[in-house]
Amino acid sequence: TGLSETRSSYRSKLVALERAHWMKICQVELPEQSWRPPWIVGQVCSHNSYGTSSLAFCNPFIALAQRDACLGSPYLRMANPQYIFDYADEAALGQPMLHLTNESHRWQGRYFARAILQLIHDRMAGVPLRHPALDMIAARRVGPRDIDVVFNVPAGVLTIDTRWVAATRNAGFDIRDAKGALVPVDATDDNLIAGVRVVRSDTLRLRLKADLPVNAEKLSLGWGDPGETHAVAGRHGGPRTNIRDTAGDLDAYIASDGTTRPMHNYALVSDVALT
Repeated sequence: TGLSETRSSYRSKLVALERAHWMKICQVELPEQSWRPPWIVGQVCSHNSYGTSSLAFCNPFIALAQRDACLGSPYLRMANPQYIFDYADEAALGQPMLHLTNESHRWQGRYFARAILQLIHDRMAGVPLRHPALDMIAARRVGPRDIDVVFNVPAGVLTIDTRWVAATRNAGFDIRDAKGALVPVDATDDNLIAGVRVVRSDTLRLRLKADLPVNAEKLSLGWGDPGETHAVAGRHGGPRTNIRDTAGDLDAYIASDGTTRPMHNYALVSDVALT
């Protein structure tokens, strides 16, 4: 993306690219087509692969820009975050861990296919197109040391799970100030969150170690643990969350090796204002 890219500029370019694609289809290639096909996006989650010196370390501005574009456009939808997959290790080639393995690409296609089918059903029913991904939609103070986090849950109930995606601090949550910096407990502890638990089918509750400071303005999810300094990506390390729904209880993917993998929706890399 270059050193000049920002969250805002990438969002604008993605929205403009979809529109340019549609204009080419409707005006040049298929002028008889009256409906505008949605774009389905897989959220990139390899921003820590460039190392701790990179602008993107624990700063997923491209992933956030993808989410911004999908939330702001009726023609863009996010299918899933890609931290749930395995990435190819290209360290021997001197390359960062940016590319999915062959099997992961195949599985990503299965998530795309499900999202497309869901959106086709919405279009046929004449209802607004859903957002197929598990996504944080609100973070509300419910006490000096408690925050309720509400999600768009595509299927079933919220679950905290460390079996497929390795455990990460606070299941992926952090409290941040207006500039995106971590809000610490004190000079010796940068982690304000004491615990995370499910309180309703679409709501998690965060318990804090101290009263919420006045400079705490937003809640982030999946930005990455600054204590994990190794330059990797995927479900075993790097930016990720342990938050999913239970869609995979009824929907599974059969991998190339014959194993069954539940098609749960894992939470997007995101941020929301604290209210």
